Amino acid sequence: MKYPKLFLDSGYINMADIIEMPLPFIFVTGARRTGKTFGSIKYTIENNIPYIYMRRSGNELDACALEEFSPYKDINAKLGTDIHGQKLGKNAMGFYDMKDGQKVLHAPGLALSTLHNLRGISGDPYRLIIYDEFIPEKTARPIKAEFDAWSNAYETLNSNRELEGREPIKMVMLANSNMAANPLFMGLGLVRQLERMKRGGVIFWADEQRGILIVNVEGSPISEKKKNTALGRLTAGTDFARMAYDNDFAFDDFSGIGSRSLKEFKPIKSVGEICIYKHKSRKEYYVSEHIAGAPERYGNSDREIEAFSRGAGALRDAYLAGCITFENYLTKVLFVKYTNY
Repeated sequence: MKYPKLFLDSGYINMADIIEMPLPFIFVTGARRTGKTFGSIKYTIENNIPYIYMRRSGNELDACALEEFSPYKDINAKLGTDIHGQKLGKNAMGFYDMKDGQKVLHAPGLALSTLHNLRGISGDPYRLIIYDEFIPEKTARPIKAEFDAWSNAYETLNSNRELEGREPIKMVMLANSNMAANPLFMGLGLVRQLERMKRGGVIFWADEQRGILIVNVEGSPISEKKKNTALGRLTAGTDFARMAYDNDFAFDDFSGIGSRSLKEFKPIKSVGEICIYKHKSRKEYYVSEHIAGAPERYGNSDREIEAFSRGAGALRDAYLAGCITFENYLTKVLFVKYTNY
């Protein structure tokens, strides 16, 4: 598959060519203010593409009705449009364009957390969903079963168009580099792939069979310029700067990851997708996706994970003491999740 040029001559991300890639699910993770949202919305305007704008929570969507937080603030200023958000009850918003004194719906706005409250909603008229800020910030309230909510939302909006011989609705998901282990990447099994991309400096990765494209934005000229702004200089070297300017998933803890020979360990417990091994002579543990031998087994149901967690006190202590090595970042995330640390 031929990938597009990542940046425009202006230094901003080339969202138009990325969106036109022939895959239905496109993830773009990158540093702040590099043109992800602006370029995506600009593409819909210039190509007259009917689309849906989506955010994670109702509060995030509601904020878009305020001029300061509107995704159209920069669009209006730079393209001369006059598009503004208006709340439509608790669960939806309309972005309206003022044309010849008439208020015309430009795009509906929906929130993932409340979309299930909307009855009879149809995505039939729309060709694209722009899901903005799909990775939650560290302080954001979690959404219960978020991956399931996302899957159901897409099913609702896509409906039966593919059974009728039509193209699926395309979903373009945009986010800053907050957490590699976010609900969507976890649910789709993409955490390991993103980890490999980060370690190898890979920008584009596609799975044509599954219809997925990940764009890991590296080396943004805009981000380099922003490092010399007042905030860039103030926050240099902090987790915020690594996330905002370096596209580094700085809020993820990648420590304690390494490879170990299983010959030195014996399996003691497996839970969900991971197996926990104890060193044969030292108080050390290794967590791997490879399940060998006859460990005490727990599945991934809520009941079994709860049972495992209740007996995981010694493992939590070992984790705090730095006595556990993880095969990769995914095994670490799952260990923390299953032990309810």
